[in-house]
Amino acid sequence: MKTLICALFFASSFAKIVKRTGIAHDKGKKLYLEKIEDHYQKGELTFSKVTYIDAQTKKVIAILEDNFSKSPFKPDHRFVDYRSQVAYEFNQKNSQHGFMSFSEYEKRPPQTPKEYDESEKFKFPPNSLSSQGLSYFLSKNRKALCQKKTGDLNFILPAKMMRTSLKYYCERKKESYIFTLAPSNFFLRLIAPKVILHFEAKKGNLTLFKGPSNILDQYGSTQLVEINYRHVK
Repeated sequence: MKTLICALFFASSFAKIVKRTGIAHDKGKKLYLEKIEDHYQKGELTFSKVTYIDAQTKKVIAILEDNFSKSPFKPDHRFVDYRSQVAYEFNQKNSQHGFMSFSEYEKRPPQTPKEYDESEKFKFPPNSLSSQGLSYFLSKNRKALCQKKTGDLNFILPAKMMRTSLKYYCERKKESYIFTLAPSNFFLRLIAPKVILHFEAKKGNLTLFKGPSNILDQYGSTQLVEINYRHVK
């Protein structure tokens, strides 16, 4: 019995669940809430789940799950938006090859659901990032990245069935690191909205996100949001 108790204590000392919340708003209006559970094993993020809740109806509108077992910054992930009826996922086969899919459910007369599916096997650079792996990468490497001030990142976008190159700019404030992300392509950079992320300087926790949301509005269009994050004790 003593051996079992010691084994359980030893295992639990390496496992940790961190809970966070985020409030997304636009021009002062609350749009949705994020309830986040990050699972850590020996200090490394292994799994993360985000539950999105409509600020008005309090109903769950979407779920994002990231599995970091294959890669610390390129997690396999699946996203389902119940309100907009879209779903997409990414699964990597090895360090350079993977599979992504996108599904959309369209209601047409006589109100019979019709599913539109698209999938693709593709090759990507070994240093590619995906889903919340982007935020985790910036957080964990914030000091080194900010010393360089700027650089390029490869990001996988299953929602658009594409990969894209991003340019980052980093600015160090007294209590935070501020990253601004934009397309590397000059012409796209002129029209695409930027993404801004704030991380605590000391712990690296994400505190603020500004940019296009993965949650579509009630009309199925992309919306720009500002999300404030905090840890739940």
